[in-house]
Amino acid sequence: GQKWDEAGYLDFTALAGEVVFKGARRVTNLIVTTSEDFGNAAWTKSVCSVTSSTESGPLGSTNATLITLGGGTTNKAIVYSATASAPAIPSFYFKAGTHKYVQLMNASDGEVFANFDLDLGVVGTKGTKATSSIEDVGDGWYRVSALYNSTAILGTSWRVYFVSSASAVYAAATASTGTVYI
Repeated sequence: GQKWDEAGYLDFTALAGEVVFKGARRVTNLIVTTSEDFGNAAWTKSVCSVTSSTESGPLGSTNATLITLGGGTTNKAIVYSATASAPAIPSFYFKAGTHKYVQLMNASDGEVFANFDLDLGVVGTKGTKATSSIEDVGDGWYRVSALYNSTAILGTSWRVYFVSSASAVYAAATASTGTVYI
């Protein structure tokens, strides 16, 4: 099975002839085909809006997207319906705007979630079936990842919830408003 090393990187054995460097991740199947186009209709928006921004992205590009949270106490999220035949590791780049807490989760199992604090750069609470990491990639950007240790998640949706704290419960509603870059 897959495992994470003590620095938070996916640990795997290289195939013959495969070059491996620290932080390398083997990509064998791209599940999300609109991974940098959060305005695409494939991403469902719940009480938030998605707009282009002039903010520099995490890899030096100018393709950062601004997510603006709406009002009211409810779930605020972006959702991608994925069809996976094997466990997958959702991974996103985020930068705090005026909001700083995100939760990666899956709708199939209440123990499949992880919270992240984008100001402190730390993993918060997580479910018993999730292994997670956060990596500072510079200029306020963090790469957050979660490995979900549950077969119940196959063929379901990947969700990014915007929550009120790094200790939020699974699928927590929030009254928070503000912005986050993705």
